[in-house]
Amino acid sequence: MHHRQASSRRMMFVMDEYKEAHNITDVADIDMDDFAQWALDNRKWFVTPPDPLSLIRRQASQALRDSFELDRQERLVRRYHHVIVEHPDTHEKIDRWVDITTAPPEQMRLSLGVRREAIYHDVHQLKTDVDSYNDNNRFGATLQMDFNFNVDIEERGFPGEYPAEPPDDGDD
Repeated sequence: MHHRQASSRRMMFVMDEYKEAHNITDVADIDMDDFAQWALDNRKWFVTPPDPLSLIRRQASQALRDSFELDRQERLVRRYHHVIVEHPDTHEKIDRWVDITTAPPEQMRLSLGVRREAIYHDVHQLKTDVDSYNDNNRFGATLQMDFNFNVDIEERGFPGEYPAEPPDDGDD
């Protein structure tokens, strides 16, 4: 089990304790601020102060991830892309960031492929959640979800603003 999964399971256990202590049956009724304060006050959860180097790395990575610019075609694109490469001497896997304007094709292919796979996993989980809801919800509702994003992508390519008047055809 990954550390994140184990941490999530522990957190769910603490949340169950909170729900029981406050006679809450529906997670929608949990005020997360109240829960967090209760968990700290009752020593149910301990927060380790972050290592300064880890914090700086995380904030720097977030800044790179959040850096966008317009390309020559006026599209807003992410400037920097994460890629995992092999260290030439130790052969261990290391994190690096590449600039979209100078990155070699193989590094961009790797970075974009990892992002595509993450999107696939999100969509697959969404499909599983929709199917489960449709099969098990107490309302008998059936929600439809279209997983073909081609129309959405095409619509995003349309201009966001249109002139108040139609263009002059020149047929006067």
